[in-house]
Amino acid sequence: MFHYMEYIYCVYLESSFSKAAERLHISQPSLSAAVKKAEMEIGMPIFNRKTNPISLTEFGVEYIHGIEQIREMQERLQGIADEIRAVQRGRLAVGASNLCSKSFISRTIAQYKKEYPLVELQLFDTSTSQSLEMLGSGKVDIVFTNRPVDTQKYRRIPCYAENLVVAVPENIQLSAELRAKRLSERELCGEILSVPEDRCVTLKEFADVPFILLEPNNYLRFCTDSLFQESGVEPRIVLETGQSSTSLNFAGLGVGATICSNWLVTSGGADGYDLACFKIAGELARRNVYICYRRGEALTYAAEAFVRILSGLTSTAAQGICASPL
Repeated sequence: MFHYMEYIYCVYLESSFSKAAERLHISQPSLSAAVKKAEMEIGMPIFNRKTNPISLTEFGVEYIHGIEQIREMQERLQGIADEIRAVQRGRLAVGASNLCSKSFISRTIAQYKKEYPLVELQLFDTSTSQSLEMLGSGKVDIVFTNRPVDTQKYRRIPCYAENLVVAVPENIQLSAELRAKRLSERELCGEILSVPEDRCVTLKEFADVPFILLEPNNYLRFCTDSLFQESGVEPRIVLETGQSSTSLNFAGLGVGATICSNWLVTSGGADGYDLACFKIAGELARRNVYICYRRGEALTYAAEAFVRILSGLTSTAAQGICASPL
């Protein structure tokens, strides 16, 4: 019904087929034929050609009103599209584990909201497996993870590198030789990957230390169990928690040592506590954190802006990480 609406609307505005044809850069016979064809398809005349200048029929008035509504809707939708492209509106949902969300994500969100205040932003602080389920259902747009994922199903963007550390409260006695390996604040913040092997520790050196570990269904717990097994040590577990930040909090209160990401310690997770931190040796302790999204789906403009901000904040942290998406 609206195949030739631009032609018809131009004739209405000009009140003349000849003037409309000139404006549209087509011949008058071609324009007249197109309008006549539209009227025949509809089964009703739009223009009264007996008046001078031409006028609208009763149906034509309604038809033009319909065109104006369509044009208004097109302009509104185009405006929305322009705003989305400029990230002036939209929605972004992010899934991240406790391990990640306590480090760069909180700073990224604060910066993102400052630059794009009209975007609806949601953060789901949950496990990687739950986040990936939400990604599959479309509930979240991107997921942060440091665990292996199916690269046939998900595309990964390198974000930053981290290393697991042992965080020990001051009330636990350690040998002078071991304390000499304690990490400085600067090393914890961004230089941990360059700490040499001779200053790294194995969990065998903490065989007599009580530990606060995550619950068995957590990926970090799987990694710590593997590290203990690699060192031939059966850990003295005094408490199990559901989140790394909780474990770190209890470590700060002197309940026992814990194992967590170096970034969790430096991003406020150990504020007010005096903890001695040590870099754990081995490939199991060194991990890359990635942003994941579903293959076959491009990142939204809102998500791309989020990634850009994160990339700026993590430029130091990303040292040593693979630079190409997988």
